[in-house]
Amino acid sequence: MRLTKGREGKAQVFEVFGRPPTEREPQWAPETVLRCEIARDVWDVVSAEARAEFNRRLKNEGKPSGRFGADETPVQRLFGKELLVLLWAVEANDVTPEEIAVAIRNWHGLKPEERGGSTR
Repeated sequence: MRLTKGREGKAQVFEVFGRPPTEREPQWAPETVLRCEIARDVWDVVSAEARAEFNRRLKNEGKPSGRFGADETPVQRLFGKELLVLLWAVEANDVTPEEIAVAIRNWHGLKPEERGGSTR
C-alpha cells in the first residue's frame, strides 16, 4: 500500500512477489504489480473502515493494532486481498459518496473468505 503526495495524490496497492536473485544481486529481489490505484480523497473515506475492520481482527488475535502510514504500509497478503475487493468497487473516477457508502456497507456484509481473505 503506497500513498502518493501532491495535489493529485493517489492510493496505490501493489502485490509483491519474491524472486530469486540474478547473478549480480546479493539477495532475493521483489517483483511488484500495481493492482489498484484510487484517488486520495476516496482512500481517505475507505481507509477508516478498512483500518477498523482489520484492527478488530488483530485485537481478536491478541496482536497490536495497525495503521496505514504516510508513505508505504505493507499488509498481510490476505488482508491485502480483502482490501482490494473494496477498492475495486470504488476505483472508478466518477464514484459518488453514496456509491462509496454502499460499497463499504456491502463489503462489511461479506465474510472474510468471501472477500478473498482468510477463514479465521
